[in-house]
Amino acid sequence: MLLRLLVILATLLGFAAPAWAEDWIATKLRGIAEVQIEGVWTPLARGDAVADQQLVRTLGDSRLELSRGADVIALGPHTQVRIEDDAATRYTLVRQDFGTVEVEAEVRDTKHLEVRTKFLAAVVKGTHFIVTADDTGAAVEVTHGLVAVQSLSNNYSADIPAGNSARVAALSGQLELAGATPLPVVRDPVGNPVLPTLPAAASAPSATAPAPTAATGGVTLPAAGSNQPGQATKTAGLGLAVSMQLPNAEVETTAGSGEIDLATTALGVAIGIAIGALALLMRRVFS
Repeated sequence: MLLRLLVILATLLGFAAPAWAEDWIATKLRGIAEVQIEGVWTPLARGDAVADQQLVRTLGDSRLELSRGADVIALGPHTQVRIEDDAATRYTLVRQDFGTVEVEAEVRDTKHLEVRTKFLAAVVKGTHFIVTADDTGAAVEVTHGLVAVQSLSNNYSADIPAGNSARVAALSGQLELAGATPLPVVRDPVGNPVLPTLPAAASAPSATAPAPTAATGGVTLPAAGSNQPGQATKTAGLGLAVSMQLPNAEVETTAGSGEIDLATTALGVAIGIAIGALALLMRRVFS
């Protein structure tokens, strides 16, 4: 009787977790993909299985889709990953060396799939997102669901919803957010909220405007034509301040105003004529 119960229990356990007894299968392939077997790169064909912790890569403009149950991991061109499965915790870790990885994860109650690069980690319960990575950094773009993204340099993290993205640059190691506002809350390693770092503006900053800062994400300048200290108020446009350094004095003027003082000009001409006439008269008297 006891033996029969043990057989039934083993059978039930076998049916309870069939997915973890299976490897990832190459269900779609366009171009050339390879799997590393005992240190040798071997061509991968559609229908082939990829065992746990094997390196997989796509060459050139090739694309590969690996499936297991409802989970799908798609490799873009020039991409290399290693998939590690933990059957005890039912957790999948995709180690992405470079390239583009697109994930469609089955919805579950607990976080069960993670994509990890050198710079960030993206963990999900069930969603659709894309991770790109190279030597300059890594980025996550979420198209459906919610993805927890963490910088591996300082362990700052944020939950990124659909329509938003996160990036970690190799040089700064900071978690940068972009997308629909308000942006998600960034938290430090102990869970305290911190100010998110915004990505640099797409266009170069103006030569006359302060560059954006990590703390504020940018500087708000007064509108043109507003009457504020340090700003020209001509409606025709802003004046350009010009300074000229002379030996004993500094003369400062404003170019672009288009205004000429005729009275001052006439007075200067008159003084010049008077001085000339006086000099000529004195010359005749003493000659």
